[in-house]
Amino acid sequence: MPSIDVTTCCGAIELYDIQSFTPRTAKTFFANIDENTERSIYYYPIIVFSDTQFNLGGRTLAKWIKDKRFGRLTKSNWVRNPNSGNFISVWTWTLNAKAKKFLEECE
Repeated sequence: MPSIDVTTCCGAIELYDIQSFTPRTAKTFFANIDENTERSIYYYPIIVFSDTQFNLGGRTLAKWIKDKRFGRLTKSNWVRNPNSGNFISVWTWTLNAKAKKFLEECE
């Protein structure tokens, strides 16, 4: 189940467990978010998510955000995690009004 958690900075959250995301099930994916915050996901202007190089969840979600024109998306380079050996990347999604409306309708 996808989840979110609050970061230590104000106005940003992390979306994780994103491997189950598909464009066809986007509404269900966001409707089933286990929110560990006091506010709904669309309250936050910035969502951060990450993935390993060999999983497709992050890239699939990023492509869907771009295709839907749901705001600005930036991606870090792939970096090797010295603890696991995995290559990881982080995306920062700045929601626009269209994205916020979609997420609000998913609740």
